[in-house]
Amino acid sequence: MYASILSTMQAPGGTFEANLTQMARTGAEALMFVDVAAPAKLILPEIEWRKRPVSKDARPDAGHRVTLSRWTVTKPIKPLELVANYPDDSHLITFPLVPSSVEFFFAGKQVANGKIQMDTVLITGPGEPSRTIFTRTFDCVRIYLSQSFLAECFTEIYGHSPSGPIELFDPHFMADPMVFQLASLLARVDDDGGPAGPTFVDGVSIALAARLFTLNSMRGGALVSNRSTPLPKWRLKRAVDYIEANLTRPIYLAELSNVVGLTRMHFAAQFRAATGCSPYNYILRRKVAHSQRLLLNPQLSIASVAAMMGFSSQAHFTVVFKKVTGTTPVRWRQSSC
Repeated sequence: MYASILSTMQAPGGTFEANLTQMARTGAEALMFVDVAAPAKLILPEIEWRKRPVSKDARPDAGHRVTLSRWTVTKPIKPLELVANYPDDSHLITFPLVPSSVEFFFAGKQVANGKIQMDTVLITGPGEPSRTIFTRTFDCVRIYLSQSFLAECFTEIYGHSPSGPIELFDPHFMADPMVFQLASLLARVDDDGGPAGPTFVDGVSIALAARLFTLNSMRGGALVSNRSTPLPKWRLKRAVDYIEANLTRPIYLAELSNVVGLTRMHFAAQFRAATGCSPYNYILRRKVAHSQRLLLNPQLSIASVAAMMGFSSQAHFTVVFKKVTGTTPVRWRQSSC
């Protein structure tokens, strides 16, 4: 499927724009892993600067692939300074809709100070604070490419899963014509794309990700970060305390990353480096440890303990319990009471 998209991008004859449109159709026809439930709008209003908008009814750990948003600022009476430091794992591509001028800092480094060229897009990686100063009207469409989406593209293109979080480029304004045209297709997609709208967005986004991978490789950049710095003690304590306080209900990775102020991918990697296990396995172990204390009470049935610890059924609880302890809840209770 990726090969058909890339071959269409490079097909001889016809205009570049026509090839891009055909590429998007190819992606829409071939793409099988997109959610068929179309959102009401393809481009969502960005309420907070550089914060990925999500549906109100989405659960905290709801997976996202590609999110399109629109951010607009009318010319301020005086310079408007905004700061963003949200724990999100997305790469961001900002496509300007009108000529403007901004002062922009990312991870403490100045990226822009003046006029924005209309044939470029701004690309930044995930998980770093940013700051900008607006002095003129600014209108843009933002493309959020999630870590899960890029990892899926990476696996299809290279034939294996990435060994760590994907990180593309230092923040900069990119003038690559193909990236600009692909971003333009996404920025100008109809607000209501119909039943195939989300699939069209996914198809174009696949081609965009593939082009970014190619450009990154041409520049000699590493696609995957090998950072494994352990989670600092104060952040680890905050995460552990949150887990202990919420053991009786499902705990989502997004919640924990928000608690410690990191992106999901950085939190998961640093948590594993600090504890030796993933957040998911750590939570299961703590649930089992807490359930062992409950099992010492003979008045509580195993089914009741399973329900109290938030397991979907006694059978599920038994599988997890045995995986962690090597024995079933029944046998553990018989040997412990």
